[in-house]
Formats: sequence, C-alpha cells, structure tokens
Amino acid sequence: MLPEYTRKTKRIFIDITQTYHNYINTGIQRVAKNVAERMQNIAVETDIESWPVVNYLDSFYIINLQEYKKRFTYKLTIFLKTLYNKFKTFVRRYPSFHFLLKIIFPCFIRARLISSYNKFINMLNFWCSSSAQLRFSESDVLLLVEAGWVSPCWKAIKKAKRKGAKIVQIIHDLIPIKYPELVNSESTYLFDIWLSKTIKYVDSYVCNSRYTCEELKMYMGCTMGINISKYRFDYFDLGCDVKNMDEAGFVRPKLENIIAKPTNSAGYLCVGTIEPRKNQMYLLDAFERVWDQNRMVRLFIVGREGWKGRDIINRIKKHPMLNKSLFMFNDLSDTELDFLYRRCKALIFPTIAEGFGLPIVEALSKRLPVLASDIEVLREVGKDFCAYFNLEQSESLATMILDIETRNKWPIVRNINEFKATTWRESCEQLVGKILQIFQEQHVGK
Repeated sequence: MLPEYTRKTKRIFIDITQTYHNYINTGIQRVAKNVAERMQNIAVETDIESWPVVNYLDSFYIINLQEYKKRFTYKLTIFLKTLYNKFKTFVRRYPSFHFLLKIIFPCFIRARLISSYNKFINMLNFWCSSSAQLRFSESDVLLLVEAGWVSPCWKAIKKAKRKGAKIVQIIHDLIPIKYPELVNSESTYLFDIWLSKTIKYVDSYVCNSRYTCEELKMYMGCTMGINISKYRFDYFDLGCDVKNMDEAGFVRPKLENIIAKPTNSAGYLCVGTIEPRKNQMYLLDAFERVWDQNRMVRLFIVGREGWKGRDIINRIKKHPMLNKSLFMFNDLSDTELDFLYRRCKALIFPTIAEGFGLPIVEALSKRLPVLASDIEVLREVGKDFCAYFNLEQSESLATMILDIETRNKWPIVRNINEFKATTWRESCEQLVGKILQIFQEQHVGK
C-alpha cells in the first residue's frame, strides 16, 4: 500500500533515456521500462503525477510512450537498430572481416561513424516522441533508474537540481568496482567517476536489494571516505509479473523438436548473458562430470554474448555434446524463454556476482526449482526456496544434479508453491513510498 503522505503537487519524473533509445528488454532496461509504466498507473489512481522523461541537448523532455510507438520514425529507428546489431554480430562471427574493417576504417574513423549513427538515431527518436520540455520545481523528483555511468547527463541533472528538484538514484549493483576482473576496465573507470559525481547531486540512493544497499553504504563510507549520514539509503524489491509473459506466441520448430525428443531428462536451464561473470565455464565443468556418468542429461544455455564471452561460446560450439545434450540459444524471444521455463527440470544460476538475480524470481514464480550459487545476494532473493552450491568446487553442482538424475533425490528446500513474487505494481508502490519519505522527513524537520 502507498503511504498516506501524498500531495497533488508531487511529481515524479523517470529518466529512461537509454531504454528509450536502445529497445532492449533485459536487465536494467527491463526494470526502467516496468518502473516507468507502473508508476504512471499508480499516478492515475493517486494524487501524484508520474511521467517518463528523456535527456536531449542537456534538458529533460516528457514523452508519451504509447504515442511515439505508433509513428513511422519509431519503426524506422527499430529497423536501423536491428540492422546495426546484426552487422555487429556478423563482424564478431568472422574475425577476418573484422580485421579488414580495421584496415579500411581506422579506430578514430570507426568511433566517429558510431557516434554519428547514435546521434542520428537519438534525433529520430526525439522527433517521433512529441516531447514537451520539462520545467522542474521544488515539489518534483527526478528518478534516475538506468546505468548512469554509461552515458551520464549531468548538465540536465544540474538544471533540475537548481530548480529545487530532489534527485533519487537507483543503484542496481556495484560490480564494476567490486569485481573489476569481471568487467572491462573502461566500465570500472567510468563507474568510479560516475559514483563519485553522484554525491554532488543525489539526495537519496535506493537499491534493488538489502545486500546492494549495505555494499553501497560500506563502499561510500569506508572506501570513498564520505559522510553517509548526509544521504538517504534504502532499498525496494524488484517486480516480476509472470502473467505478462507471452504464453501463446511463436516458438521456433527447432526448440519444440528438442523438447519433444524422448529422453530421461527434461533438461536444465541457464539464463543470462554469456560472459565470465555469469560463470558458464563453471557450469560446463560441472556438466562434463555429469555427462561422464549420464550423457542423456540435457543443458540449455540461453543468453546473448557479453563482454569476454567469446571463449565461452567457442567452448560450447566445439563441445562434443553440442546439439546432443548441450544446446545454446542467443536470441530467444520472451515467448520461447517462457516455453523453456515451463518445460525444464530446474534453473541453474551459477553467477559469481549479481545485484539482484531476476531469473531466480521468474523461475520460482513458474514453480521451477532453482539451483543457485551460494552468494549472499542470491540467498536474499531466493531465500530457502532455492538449493545452493559451492562456487569453489564444480563437483558441488555435479553431485547435486547426479543425485536428482540417478536417485531422484532433490535438495531439501521450502515448498516452492509457497513462493510469492513481488509484482511490478507492488514493487513500484514500495519505490513511491521510499521517494515520498524524502518530502515527509523534510516536512517533519520544518
């Protein structure tokens, strides 16, 4: 439920600039999209206002998400973005072609071409949005929900702050600075600079888990030497709406045929970007131990290629069990992913570091058992509904799977039917409550 403290003059503006331009529906972008949509629904039913905004030329503009999707320019930007992504995939797949491009287009020319392309796409997006420039006031909140270090908009934020708006920053994780070996060096550098700069403008930090919140306070207080008592720190639960998954859409015949093939094992599912942080190498090590004893046990690895993911993908593509008991999909739709969620035996989540771990919530919501790495944040999310394995030893997971397959002995966990996920509606009600507390504390302090 929403708190009683609300005023008609309270307006919450959600910055979705990156999501607006990229059309990605995973990770942080999925969170941004759901927060923007649900907050508007909540606003209609309460005395607050909520609008998604985008940064353009160092100012924020209110946009109508439903209206701009109907325009021709929106469809054109989708087409160009898809074409560009397919070209990038093609280049990654053929190193010789990549080498040729490097010769024809030196680094500085490639950088300028990409920059010009992005500016053109952003301009098209802006033209098709029917936007209105935003004028902030003291009763406004600017909610920064995306990965600000990727493309910070400090000038626009500074303008909002000058007008008296409260700035609330959602922190999804501290992985770039806590685990620099798991990301590229540029991300660590940019994240560090960005976090240092947030202390100038941000009034409140809201994290996606208690674990991330405690990590943030510890890092800012101990490592950065900041007096954290000057800032508000809080957290809220991310949402998961199972009903929003498309249950009656197209599923490629190849996937249907694999599932329909008679076997002793329904298969295990691993969902996540293919990269070192998601730890698919550990997963393969464990399954090779399993396949030594039972070659019929199937593993489905689902996710797009991420940073330093090429070695993992090459290992999968060269694996003798590929397309026998090992299957990889890099481009599944939500419908196809849901198809696997509902037909596999369990989700395996071997990640080394996470801010939250949404696939765990999605799996449990569909009553799919979960085997997860034994790290603090996943225990917070999965609680005693999941079984946890030791990341230091691949035999820990292998033994768990073999017990299930050979003896039908499942790890002892809480009844999965008792699990209740936080809906996106409930998640955003929590978030609104945390935001309004800023004004409540200010009101009490007067």
